[in-house]
Amino acid sequence: MAVFRIEKNSDFTIMPNYPFRDMRLSFKGRGLLGTMLTLRDDWDYTLAGLTKISPHGKSLLATASVTLGGCFAVQGIQVREGKNGVFVSMPQRKDAKGKFHDVCFPTTAEMRRAINAAVLGEYERTAQPRASVLKALREKAPEPDKSAVKVKNRDKGAR
Repeated sequence: MAVFRIEKNSDFTIMPNYPFRDMRLSFKGRGLLGTMLTLRDDWDYTLAGLTKISPHGKSLLATASVTLGGCFAVQGIQVREGKNGVFVSMPQRKDAKGKFHDVCFPTTAEMRRAINAAVLGEYERTAQPRASVLKALREKAPEPDKSAVKVKNRDKGAR
């Protein structure tokens, strides 16, 4: 098998592997970290700055999948923060006019209450472990060898 090597001199990022091998981080968390490491040094590393580049916006707290009766799965359920508190949003698609439509939804109030209770209950149940993992990552993350980690991003254009 042939090996092709390409010399990169601009618009690339060299990152340590340890955060990407940390099984406590979700794939979304690893992707967010990778994205943040590719941004310019003067970029706005705040919630407002992240919200600007996120396809999900500021209100997304979690995603969920639900299996109904052991025979029908619903993926892409979202837990969001709204004006009146946390709520469950069913999977949606945007039409050509930019309006969102539910892909699937409960047809009775009783089923909606059951799905909301299950999803929000699990979200609340896992809130403490999520906070513990984040705290552990902040406290115990190994300091990267500054000579081994080089971030090169000469692209000064708008993002």
